Amino acid sequence: MYKAKKINIRKILLAILITIAVLFIATFTFITFSYITTPLNKSKLVSSNLGIEIYDSTCNSNPIYYSSDKKIISTSNLQPHTLNAFISIEDKRFYKHNGYDLKRIAKATLVNLKNQSKTQGASTITQQLVKNLLLNNEKTYSRKFKEIMLAVKTEQNFDKQDILNMYLNSIYFGSNAYGIESASNLYFDKSANELDINESACLAGIIKSPVYYSPINYPENCFKRKNIVLKEMYNDGFISLQEYNENVVKPIDVSIKKNNYDNSYNQQVIIEACELLNISEKELLRQGLKVYTYLDNTIQQTVENALYSSQFEADKLALVADNNGRVLAYVGDSYFNLSSMKRSPASAIKPLIVYLPAISSNTISPITPILDEKLDTDYSPKNAGDQYEGWISVRDALARSSNVCAVKLLNEIGLNTVNEFGMKLNLFNTYQSNPSIALGDIGGGVSVINLARAYSVLQNNGIDKGITFIEKIEDQNGNVLYQNQGYSNKLFNQEDCMLVNDMLKTCAKTGTAKRLGDLPFEVASKTGTAVNNGKNTDLWNVAYTTQHLCLSWCGDATSKGLETNSSSSFYPTMINKNILSNIYSSNKPEAFKLNDNIIKVAIDSIDYNDNHNVSLAPSNALERYIIYDIFKIDNIPNNTSSTYQEPVFNLNIDLTTIGAKIVIDYNSLYNYEIYANSNNQIRLVGDYINQIYDDKVFSFNQVEYYAVAVNKYTNQRFVSEKISINPQEYLIDQLNQNFINQNRKTKSKWYV
Repeated sequence: MYKAKKINIRKILLAILITIAVLFIATFTFITFSYITTPLNKSKLVSSNLGIEIYDSTCNSNPIYYSSDKKIISTSNLQPHTLNAFISIEDKRFYKHNGYDLKRIAKATLVNLKNQSKTQGASTITQQLVKNLLLNNEKTYSRKFKEIMLAVKTEQNFDKQDILNMYLNSIYFGSNAYGIESASNLYFDKSANELDINESACLAGIIKSPVYYSPINYPENCFKRKNIVLKEMYNDGFISLQEYNENVVKPIDVSIKKNNYDNSYNQQVIIEACELLNISEKELLRQGLKVYTYLDNTIQQTVENALYSSQFEADKLALVADNNGRVLAYVGDSYFNLSSMKRSPASAIKPLIVYLPAISSNTISPITPILDEKLDTDYSPKNAGDQYEGWISVRDALARSSNVCAVKLLNEIGLNTVNEFGMKLNLFNTYQSNPSIALGDIGGGVSVINLARAYSVLQNNGIDKGITFIEKIEDQNGNVLYQNQGYSNKLFNQEDCMLVNDMLKTCAKTGTAKRLGDLPFEVASKTGTAVNNGKNTDLWNVAYTTQHLCLSWCGDATSKGLETNSSSSFYPTMINKNILSNIYSSNKPEAFKLNDNIIKVAIDSIDYNDNHNVSLAPSNALERYIIYDIFKIDNIPNNTSSTYQEPVFNLNIDLTTIGAKIVIDYNSLYNYEIYANSNNQIRLVGDYINQIYDDKVFSFNQVEYYAVAVNKYTNQRFVSEKISINPQEYLIDQLNQNFINQNRKTKSKWYV
């Protein structure tokens, strides 16, 4: 029995040993095969960046931008504390491992298994190098294994100093700064060999997340991350306690320069190319691509001149697109990255999500009267300057950018309709439940590109043609990876957009954008001013012709507020005026057109102004009392004004002891006079408003009364029918009646 058990244990142990041996051999074979079959592209490591070539619309053989002109510096020229900063925070055992760190891998694997994620990478500097230059960013175990294989090969083909050199000259530091020399120039305006301990720790901390730890855009995050690096450097013995204490409180003295790259046309091209090819910016810039754009150098120069010549000290941005959504020029002027900013569009959103849906639902036409008044409701917005116009047309309400009228219209059409239009225009993608959305209060704000695209839909009478910088992308071998085939999607009826465009022409003539009013061609425009804590933060102007769309923004990228008191009606509007006047210096754009479903209608101004009614002017209306506006053919008023109809008098005469009481039906359109004809003598009793008494009536035996009505506006004269009375007969009857009444009273008293 004991012997049998002993034999079984030996068999089990033998089986286990054989299994382990087989697994070991299989693993060894797999690793060896993977190692052999995973080629190392040494030239790619050395060159590290094939770059990207960007061409303007002329397709000239010389690119307007080439990204591989990054600055290189040898690690032998860097200070020891600079190198140590990166080693401390990124790879403490860099000089000890052979490309991978088993300790870190084991720890990261346990964390990932525990959290059921792949967030812990445990990559060494060598692994980061090959991942950045040779692999993609997907988080899979197979990619990680390949990364380790390539890291081992890299360690065998290059010494540590070469690896560190390639790493520091290729790592991304944000704002298109590739390599430590470019980053040092960008953030500190000095060569990397001049970096002190504090600056070195700052740059070493940035690379974990160049956006989140940007010393320009997020200085507080960067400062905290810098101190984490300093702590690691002290723990590793690279700096003394005194050096740590000195630098941990030391601020990051960033060289504040205008962020010309992030706010350039080229960066917008790179952002769009990444979206089109679904790759990261780092991957894009290492593929040697050629990108052909719609950049018009003449218009680009015009926009730059208009933006930079503006005396307004603020963050600024402007773009120009044609009526096919192709961006011809784009310029930003700021210390901050404006390329991905989302801001409150303020009143610039009103035509898109309030007036357009109200027109679409036939709730309003451009001439519809609306009362601009101070509100006392649950949500009571104020107009700019707390000014209210009383009864005005919808056209004027939009032109003057009345907040009250915008909210009234929103309440009329409903939040569901407003949200439907906003989402169609890609201005927001979550339901907005606050009526303040009518004034641009959108959660998260709106991007410049999306707002321009939304207005291009108006410009193109309801057709969405998109917004794009790129015509074509080719790889380094000339293969076409992307070709713009054009885009067209009908979102709204053209008649609705035509009416809104016409109203925005009024805004450019006499409204908040009236500084565009003297341009010698038709332009539609809308302004918007966002306010925070009593200070303006965002100033917008969108101006467009039938051929070009201009969008200008001035503001404070930090949202603290502009120190200079200005509104959107001035600086951004003047920038757009400068741009448009130069674009059309030698030619004029076509005028905005209306189709046959929109007609011009004559409206009676008397009924409109006096009674706030939109009624058709009759055929006998005087021209000076007619106002004209345009209507959709299915929304023309169906009532005709009664202004020019003859008055109905209904003359009534009642004799009383104090005289003749005269009453007629009063109409405010007329001035009335009452006349009496007695003994062939005509006398004016008086002007009539409510009623009138003729106290001279008893002087005559026979009196004939009549009324004369004169139209206040046309001076047309109308005479009523005449009514004759005999006042003396009335007096005799009255005296007899009084005598009888008096006797009755006396008799009644006698009986008592």
